[in-house]
Amino acid sequence: QLLRNDAFRAMPPQDLTPGDLEELASHEVVTDPAKVLAVYRKHATQDEPDPAVLIRAFTQIGFLFDPNSFFSTADRQLLRSHKDFKSLALDLTRVRERLPDAA
Repeated sequence: QLLRNDAFRAMPPQDLTPGDLEELASHEVVTDPAKVLAVYRKHATQDEPDPAVLIRAFTQIGFLFDPNSFFSTADRQLLRSHKDFKSLALDLTRVRERLPDAA
C-alpha cells in the first residue's frame, strides 16, 4: 500500500495546492490588494476556510502595505476599516487552533 504513492514526484498532491493559493500567487493578484481580498472573499464562501489561504492573503496584504510601499498612510487606514479585511482577520482568529506553529 505504501508503494502506490510516489514520494519523489515533483508536483504535490491536489489537496496540498488549492486553486486559491495558485490564484494568490498569480502576477495580477500579487500586487493588487483589492484582488487579494477578492480571492479571500471567494475562498471564504466555503464551509471551512483553509488556514494556509488565510495566512497567505494576510501576509500578502502586509507586504503590500509595509512602510516602504507605494501606498499612503490614508490607504493603509482605509484598508484597516474595510469590511473584507476585518473579516479576514476574524477568520484568522477563528482558525487559530489549526494554524501551524511556524505561522
